[in-house]
Amino acid sequence: MKIDPIRLIFGLKLKQFRLEKGWSLQELSERVNISPSYLNEIEKGKKYPKTEKIVELGRILGKDYNDLVSTDLKTVLGPMGEIMGNKFFTDIPFEFFGINPSDIIGMMVEAPVKFAALINTLIKIGRSYNVSVEKLYFAVLRSYLEIHKNYFPELEEVAENFMPDTEITEAVLKKYLRIEHQISTDLFDPQKKPALAGLRTILLPKKRKLFLNTHLSEKQRLYGLARESGFRHMGIKARPLTSTWVSVHSFDEVFNNFKASYFAAALLVPQQTLVREFRRFLLDSKWNAKRFFQMIDQFPVSEETVFYRLFSILPVHFGLEKLYFLKFQSVDGRPQLIKEIHLVGQHDPQENRNENYCRRWPGISILEEGEERKLKTQISNFEHLGHRYFEISLVKTNADGKKESITLGIEMDETIHSKIAFLEDLKVARKEVGQTCEKCPLFDCRERVAAPSVLYRQRQMNEIQKAIDSLN
Repeated sequence: MKIDPIRLIFGLKLKQFRLEKGWSLQELSERVNISPSYLNEIEKGKKYPKTEKIVELGRILGKDYNDLVSTDLKTVLGPMGEIMGNKFFTDIPFEFFGINPSDIIGMMVEAPVKFAALINTLIKIGRSYNVSVEKLYFAVLRSYLEIHKNYFPELEEVAENFMPDTEITEAVLKKYLRIEHQISTDLFDPQKKPALAGLRTILLPKKRKLFLNTHLSEKQRLYGLARESGFRHMGIKARPLTSTWVSVHSFDEVFNNFKASYFAAALLVPQQTLVREFRRFLLDSKWNAKRFFQMIDQFPVSEETVFYRLFSILPVHFGLEKLYFLKFQSVDGRPQLIKEIHLVGQHDPQENRNENYCRRWPGISILEEGEERKLKTQISNFEHLGHRYFEISLVKTNADGKKESITLGIEMDETIHSKIAFLEDLKVARKEVGQTCEKCPLFDCRERVAAPSVLYRQRQMNEIQKAIDSLN
């Protein structure tokens, strides 16, 4: 639920005027003949009273009607005015994290100037880094996935019970959409409508028709149909109408799109089958890229979807929780991180937009090697940070002809060798790596593309601090 600025401002004013009188909720309740619980709901921005009650509240509090209903905040609450009308703040889905928006009222009233300064600081940071409301929604979703370790048993169960004992094919899903939901399917040609080239599916609700891009592969069509089946089967209303975001209207759309996508992946890559196959793979004492490809190719989805499914099941079924998932795309010959999720902490390979990622990361080096659909495995040692990771990276070419790499990383601890048998295999490369060139202490690195400027500044500050400490 979004914050309603009008209700919240009214509640803020009412509470402030009540406190100025030195009255408790009970005392105001007795004077105005409104129950304390309802008054509390009003002050928290949950309820908005009828006109006659507002007039009565104004009379009791010694305020004009306009003093109460105006959205101008001219009292001590003045600093809250800009914030209450700021879409960046009012669109934050607080309830999604178990925070009732009305609970923020207390903080606003207790210290409005300090609270306003804090929120304005966050808003300015968002503007400086070009964080739109849409980006905020996706950041919230990513945090939610990390909190839940990217595994949702209720969605797994829905997928498992959707069509048990039925082979999921394109024909089966088309029939399901047509018979159960009166949704027919058709094709659109992006060559005739170039503006739609980046879209895989388009739903026209009024025509009850799902359009599929003629350039889709068989796997992409099946996934698009499975995703639409997920929306329908779960009765989801607030949702995007295209496979790729054209516009974002609410956080509900973003979250529901995730649910339908998770359903599609769980339907086409059943967790029981994937767990069984991957457990067999991990028990092999030798790293076998061919066998890995055989395992992921048995599922009618893209390699990325299988990687992402592995990312979901590893914590629950294998006890491997310290994970990260990275997706790089080569843009003008430069690696660009376009997807990133971390479980159980922020791991060492992570986004640094203004610095150069370490070229020794397998997800980056594999992009630069020029081959298509290649696997690379590596034990990456961030020695100066005290962490090691086992990584599997795969490079592929997407539908737009751009090279992409996907990486599944697992932080190594004392238990990992009992779960992954092939870690001692010499085929698994071992490399000293850093976060970015600007922070890296590996001065003899041939892959370096920038000087360790951040590291130099840190060391300079440390020397200054040591000199200051020596004055004592």
